[in-house]
Amino acid sequence: MARPVWARVRAADKVRSVTGDLLITVAEALDHVRSATPGPLPAEACLLAEAADRVLAESLAAPTPMPAFTSSAFDGYAVRAADLAGGLESLEVLGESRAGTPWEGAPVESGQAVRIMTGAVMPAGADAVVGVEHAEEGDGTVALSQAPPVGQHVRVKGEIRQAGDDVVAADARMSPGRIALAATLGAGELQVRQRPKASVIVTGDELREPGEAAAEGALFDSNGPMLSALLVAEGCEPPRAQRCADTPEALAAAVPAALETADLLVLSGGVSKGRYDFVAGALEAAGVSCVFHGVAVKPGKPVWFGVRETGTGPVPVFGLPGNPFSVFATFLLFVRPALARLQGLPEPAPVWGTLAQGRIRGKGRETWIPCRATVTAEGALLEPLASRGSHDLTALEHANALAGVPEGGEAQAGDRITYLPFGWGGS
Repeated sequence: MARPVWARVRAADKVRSVTGDLLITVAEALDHVRSATPGPLPAEACLLAEAADRVLAESLAAPTPMPAFTSSAFDGYAVRAADLAGGLESLEVLGESRAGTPWEGAPVESGQAVRIMTGAVMPAGADAVVGVEHAEEGDGTVALSQAPPVGQHVRVKGEIRQAGDDVVAADARMSPGRIALAATLGAGELQVRQRPKASVIVTGDELREPGEAAAEGALFDSNGPMLSALLVAEGCEPPRAQRCADTPEALAAAVPAALETADLLVLSGGVSKGRYDFVAGALEAAGVSCVFHGVAVKPGKPVWFGVRETGTGPVPVFGLPGNPFSVFATFLLFVRPALARLQGLPEPAPVWGTLAQGRIRGKGRETWIPCRATVTAEGALLEPLASRGSHDLTALEHANALAGVPEGGEAQAGDRITYLPFGWGGS
C-alpha cells in the first residue's frame, strides 16, 4: 500500500518572513483570510437568460409537481393494460393526444385506445402506452402486438418532485443543467448573489501591454490578463487590470482609487523587500491593515494580506508576488477561498491523489507544483509537469491542478499526496 507523504515529514527549517518574523503556515494564513473576509454579498434579481454561472441566494422550489401532469414517454397508443392482458388485440381508436393539445373526449373505456405522442397528456382511463412499433392502425382501429404492464411508457405526475420541494439549493452556482431545471419550473427571474467586484493592480516598470513593442529588458504583462481571467472564472465581474509604476507616488494614487468600489483588491509584484518594493507601505498608507506578510509556501513566500474597513464592510486585499506562476499559485491558495466566501460557496479544498512519477520535496516550505490529474477507478493519478521556476508558465498549458507536499515533506512515485483541482481549464 502506498504510504501517505505525511508519514515522512521531517522537522522543517525555520524560515523568516520579509519582516524578519517567523513565517506562518498556509493553514494559519487561510484561517486569517477566512476570518477577515466578510460573508456572502447581498442578493439581487437576475433574469434566467442572464443567470449562467451566477450563485443562487435562495433555494429554488417547485411551484407545481414535477412533472405537472401525467404524460406519455413514447409515441404510441394510450390503452387500458387489462384489455391486452385479457387477450384483446384490436382496439377502437377514439382520437389523438398531442403535446400541447390533450385528448378532450370521454375517458378511455375497455376496448378503446387514444393515439398519443411523446409528452402529451395521458387521457383519463388509460394506464399504459404501447409503442408505435407494436401497432398497426387502420379503419378506425389499431391492432397491438404487445400486452404492456400498467405504467409502461407513462410519466406520472409528481414522480420527480412534489410542489414545494427544493429543486436547486441555495448557494449553488447556476450551471447549464441548473439553468435548464429552473426553466422547467417556469422561473423567469432568480435571486442571485451579487458578483464580487474586484480591482487589479499590476506593478512593474518593465511591463508592457501585450501587442505593444517591447525593447530589450521589457516583459509583456501576463499577470494582468491572468488575474482578470482567474477572477472571472471564480465568479467576479470582469475587472480591468491597471498597470502601475514601481514608485510610492504612483501606488499612492492607484491604491485608494482601486479600493473605492471594490469588494476585493489584488496586486501583483512589489511585496518583497527589494529596493523598489513599495506595495506594503502604499497599502498601509491607504488604510489597509496588514494581517500577515509572508507565508511558508513555495512559490509565493512574500504574499501579503490585509483588510481595509469601509462603511459597507471589510475589503480583503491581497499583495501577490510578481513572478507569474507565484501569482497563479497564491491566487488559488488564498484569493479563491476569499471569493468563495464572498459568494456563499464552499471553499475549494485539496483532495487526495497518487504521484504517478517523479519526486516533490517541500524543503523548508509547503510546496505546490503544476500537475495533470487524471481520475481513474482507483483514484487520481498526478503527473508533475516540468517547470523551470516561478517565472515559467508553460506547464499551465496542460495543468489542471496543483500538487502539494507539506513543509519538510517529500513525495516519490506511488506516494499519496494532496492536490488542488483548478475546476476549469487544462487540456
